[in-house]
Amino acid sequence: MQTIFQRCRFLFYLFALAIIIEGIPLTIVQAEEKVEVRNVRFEVSGKVIVLNYDLQGPANRDYKVSLTLKRKMDITFQYKPIVLKGSVGEDCQIGDNKQITWDILKEMPQGLEGDDFYFIIQAELIPASSYTWWYIAGGAAVVGGAVAYIVLSKGGGETTLVAQGFPKPVGRPVGN
Repeated sequence: MQTIFQRCRFLFYLFALAIIIEGIPLTIVQAEEKVEVRNVRFEVSGKVIVLNYDLQGPANRDYKVSLTLKRKMDITFQYKPIVLKGSVGEDCQIGDNKQITWDILKEMPQGLEGDDFYFIIQAELIPASSYTWWYIAGGAAVVGGAVAYIVLSKGGGETTLVAQGFPKPVGRPVGN
């Protein structure tokens, strides 16, 4: 007599293989799409710092751009500015001379002492709409349906208990 796991093992392996095979092309495509931030420069203009950069990558795609302030004399120093405007955050596009404006005095009213600060601008490609989760949910539904079918069906060679020889129920008492 086979257990439910033995019956479903093939379906589980098939589902796992399908997920792996579906993920390979998506990984290859994303690895080939190179994103670069170049020509980063900044200047202090009044109460704000204006940064310019060039963003290169596949056209007609959205990018997530982030900014980090670092210091040469203290490699552990790392600050992510909050009060930013311009080509930063999600939904950024490729192009030259992109601009970010940081209102530093809103975050650091006393300013920064020293001249060894620099900025790191990072960009990552926001993946195009992917049907991966739909495949996972569909595969789970198929496996769940197959398991339910196996559990609820009588199955071949299994014995089922049939009630035989039980006495008829006793009738209700009749009142006086």
